[in-house]
Amino acid sequence: MLGPSRSASSSYGNARRPPHRKRFHRNLDLRPPSSQVWSRAKFEQVRAALPAGVMLPHCTVNGDDDLPPASALDGALVVVVVWAPTGTKIQTAVVSFHLQTWSMTFIECLRLGMTNLRAKTKEGPAAAGRWENHPSGCGRSVWSDGFDAARCALLPSLVAQRPRPEGDAGGVVVLFAAPQCVLTAGSSNPLGLCWAGDVANCQIAQTPDLLSGTPYRLVKAPAPAPGGPKHPLRVAANKAGDKIWKWVPYFSKQGGTGVTAAASSQEYSVPRDREQADAILNAIENKQPVPIFTDPAAQKLLDEQAAAVAAAKKERVLSLKADGNAKFKEGDCQQALKYYGAALQTWSSVSNNDDKETASVLHANSAMCLLQLGGQENAALALKAALESSKLVPTYAKAYHRAAAALEALGEAEAAAESRKQGEALMAEEKAKKDAARAVLAEKRAVRDAKKKAKEEKDAAAKAKRDEAAAAAKAKAESSAPAVPPVSGGGSGTTIKIDSMPTGMGGVPGLSGMGGMGGNYSSPMAGGGLGGGGLGGMSGLGSHLPGASPAFSGADAYGLMAGAGMSMPGLSSSQHANPNQVFSVSKPPGSI
Repeated sequence: MLGPSRSASSSYGNARRPPHRKRFHRNLDLRPPSSQVWSRAKFEQVRAALPAGVMLPHCTVNGDDDLPPASALDGALVVVVVWAPTGTKIQTAVVSFHLQTWSMTFIECLRLGMTNLRAKTKEGPAAAGRWENHPSGCGRSVWSDGFDAARCALLPSLVAQRPRPEGDAGGVVVLFAAPQCVLTAGSSNPLGLCWAGDVANCQIAQTPDLLSGTPYRLVKAPAPAPGGPKHPLRVAANKAGDKIWKWVPYFSKQGGTGVTAAASSQEYSVPRDREQADAILNAIENKQPVPIFTDPAAQKLLDEQAAAVAAAKKERVLSLKADGNAKFKEGDCQQALKYYGAALQTWSSVSNNDDKETASVLHANSAMCLLQLGGQENAALALKAALESSKLVPTYAKAYHRAAAALEALGEAEAAAESRKQGEALMAEEKAKKDAARAVLAEKRAVRDAKKKAKEEKDAAAKAKRDEAAAAAKAKAESSAPAVPPVSGGGSGTTIKIDSMPTGMGGVPGLSGMGGMGGNYSSPMAGGGLGGGGLGGMSGLGSHLPGASPAFSGADAYGLMAGAGMSMPGLSSSQHANPNQVFSVSKPPGSI
């Protein structure tokens, strides 16, 4: 089995120091690295075993940096670069440590690996003998050197140029079954696809050599916009260079869950197991419709991936359009025209693109650039671009004005006047629509403002009513409170007149000061009475001084604090106070 073995894995990091870059290029006996294809499972396993801080550089077979999301359909192929010393079968993956030692980027190392892979291919069989065709029409690679999958995935022209036998029709479908085995058949060849699926998913799948059981379709995709770095895996698919080869997962979209008859597209399924293979063979033998097997989960995943790709392309279109606008404002119409052209090319690569407005604007902008550049040839190209713009969006007024300008430059005055008239009519219609929309918006804003004002007025009235009710309740509470006796509050040297207060009754309450003193001081034997509570201050004090029998503590007259009992020397609680007696009480130092 190829790939890093236990001894090879130990070389990650620093066990085996790679050769210096200069020596690397000069000494071919050391074998420069070769590009290799791994399964995603193997890639994740090797990456997890690397020491901390050591990375495993990689990309997809299409040159993308990010791998697709993992799923049950995950037959993703991962491109790495491996290094093998002469005379051994050990393949050591090139990791970040190696690239640092060689002072190379991954792209540079991958490009070198691709060069070596091409050299390996030229050393093998000639073009006519690189494939062995099965009676079903399916072709099988014959290199069998552990790099079959790598060379077919990374040099797709080897598959595209395969001599196909009669009956092997349809698009190119490939199974990278094992590093040393690649199978390919036409999408309209049910027997060839059945044999490929049987070998990969029913035979090789039972061994550790399985690379991927997911079939791939080889397609031509638009080339990236010019000016960016060229990736070694984005190989031109035509002489013009505006198309590149691309691998996409293959399976039939016809039908739903289970088995359905083949649709008119005449594309058939690659069986995933023995049951599906037998069903296809039985249908062919009995001359019945060949069943097509679909996986709803796989279909959903591919639809999501396609949507993500389309979104990325649309974002790229807008970015290129913005760059073109910036160059036009700078007066560089030639460069702006290139950006608009790249944006249109990217726009055309989006499947089921319904954003016709953006493409119409791009064509109109291109027409303006051509008109600014001048000349009869550019005027003719501008007219073509303007007509394409009006074809995409017939109500785009600028397209007609650009067409009119181009026609004038070409000497077609009458046609120019007609085109300008159409443009002006569309502009008037567009203005009327905008005015109507603004009027509707103003009306909605007025209704919204009126509702807001009415709500504010309602809230203000409710608040006023609540405030009025609160004020009335407060006034009522104040009017029902008991009256306070008109007695001065206690204090130092306060004189209190006792009007006919019987023995044992409390003194009058003090106001906002010290509480009233207990009554009955007329007799040397009189006891203390009940001290009245103070309002808003300290509670009343009973008349109890040293040497006398204690009086009981007086109760707080208004529920504030109970008065403290006091008595005076020689007083008895059996005698009564002298009515109309006036006496003076001084505050003790430090009292409240």
